[in-house]
Amino acid sequence: MWPPRFEDAHTLAVRLAGGGEQRITADRILLATGASATIPPIPGLADTPYWTSTQILAADAGEIIQTAVLAIRRRMSVTDLAAELFPYLTLAEGLKLCARTFSTDVAQLSCCAG
Repeated sequence: MWPPRFEDAHTLAVRLAGGGEQRITADRILLATGASATIPPIPGLADTPYWTSTQILAADAGEIIQTAVLAIRRRMSVTDLAAELFPYLTLAEGLKLCARTFSTDVAQLSCCAG
């Protein structure tokens, strides 16, 4: 049940639907809460075609989620993820490029940086 609460850096307490609580302990905990796109009040935006992050990711979100889940399960750091080889430019490759920005000047990256 929502909302969970952190008891310390490695313990998450969660209310159960039937009552009571369960404690989850892990080295790392990811809370994926979902999201709703907020359209900013920009004059003229309503008259202009635009995409929200939900629309952009909808078709291929599973690919990014799979990559993120595997990275978390394997306890990969941002550096580890950036070093992985992705043979095709995909959304997962985009995630890798994002990870590389933690250690590389963005101006030095191209769309095909590997």
